[in-house]
Amino acid sequence: IDDPAYGDMYAPFTVSDDANDNDILDGKFAQLFYWEQPVNESIAKLDVLHKRGWIDDQTKTVSISGAVYNPELLVYTKFEISFTFDRGGFVDCGYNSVSMLADAYNETWLWGLDALWILMVLSLAWSEVQEMRDTAGCTKKGLEHLEKQGDTRTTSERYCDYWQDGWNYIDWAQVILTLFLSCFWFWIYFDTQEVTAEYVNSGHNSTDNTERNRIVWELDRIGNDVAIYRTLAVLNLFVLMLRFFKAFLGQPRLAIITRTFAVAASDLFHFFIVFVCLFFTFVFAGMFIFGQHLYNYHSVHTAMATAFNALTGEYEWEEVEAVDLNLAIIWWWVFMLLMYLVVLNMLLAIVLNAYNTAKHTATRRVTCWKQVLDAIQENVAGCRGSIKLEQIQDILEDFMESSEDPENDAEDEPINASTIFRLWRKSRRVGAHTISKFAEDFALEYLRSLTA
Repeated sequence: IDDPAYGDMYAPFTVSDDANDNDILDGKFAQLFYWEQPVNESIAKLDVLHKRGWIDDQTKTVSISGAVYNPELLVYTKFEISFTFDRGGFVDCGYNSVSMLADAYNETWLWGLDALWILMVLSLAWSEVQEMRDTAGCTKKGLEHLEKQGDTRTTSERYCDYWQDGWNYIDWAQVILTLFLSCFWFWIYFDTQEVTAEYVNSGHNSTDNTERNRIVWELDRIGNDVAIYRTLAVLNLFVLMLRFFKAFLGQPRLAIITRTFAVAASDLFHFFIVFVCLFFTFVFAGMFIFGQHLYNYHSVHTAMATAFNALTGEYEWEEVEAVDLNLAIIWWWVFMLLMYLVVLNMLLAIVLNAYNTAKHTATRRVTCWKQVLDAIQENVAGCRGSIKLEQIQDILEDFMESSEDPENDAEDEPINASTIFRLWRKSRRVGAHTISKFAEDFALEYLRSLTA
């Protein structure tokens, strides 16, 4: 920047104290243009850059970047137009923009939405902590359960039981990632508010280049933070998607899908090893045959995208035919016969076989609407004095404990609807005359369906 050979070419360029000098000096050259500058001065600067060999054979990228503010939408936008010079002679033109809200909470109720989201995540974290403590026997409920099982292990060993469930890792990943994103979001928000205050205090059209440059560099930094935030937010969505599969386990029909992935996991892992080897063979073969002539095969990532599109049926036959007809026919036919007709059908067979296995091992196949209807009917019956599922569970647990008690001399009693119904009456200390006919009929029918 301070090279005397460049004269005053960089005179208008001023770096703030917060700017990263490495971004400027590490093989990069920057020139700032201002909107109030006359056009002839801007053209003169470009002429100087051209005469100094600003763009030569060693240049990889030329980018035009800037920041604009839309007062109607209250949005900052950092944009960049880039020209990348490929070593094969291709010039790739690209455009990228990142927008930032100048005031993300211009309406008060938006604070409530974020607060509700954070409370939900904290509730999830608290429930996981409670589950961990129950597993380790640190709560009264968990300790009673462990005493019934005769568990004499240490607390640390019991904590290990909690982490043996893989779904708990996904729950904690969701909690940690969401809380980090919330903190990161507020960091971006307050940074943007600070830039907005500086912009307003500078009088919007300040001719102080130092102040203006500093605001531009701040917006550039915030734009990079926003890009990182969006990437992590997408990752958080995928973690949330995995938690949906955990929730599906609560519904028998939906649980079949989750079990399908579990059953097919081993076969899919070994399948993708073979798939990757075969796929990259065709990718590199395409690069060697067509890479010197076609942009779609000039690099690994473009050749991968083209080969994957071919698996979905999208392929530009005319352009490869024009390069080398014979090799194009060999590549295309071998690819279609091996990858499309054989390998993809093997993948389908693995998934279908796992689905059939998961479906046949399912003990219950209650539909979603039947489960919702049963829940509503059970709650209505419970409000009218009938038996509930959790009450049946408590009765069965007490009944099993009393049956296993060696001091209990009572004769063994079969577990059926009548037994559960009698124990329920006994636990409620009521007689048949105090129970409505609807409640009695519903309870007996419900119990018979459960014990059938």
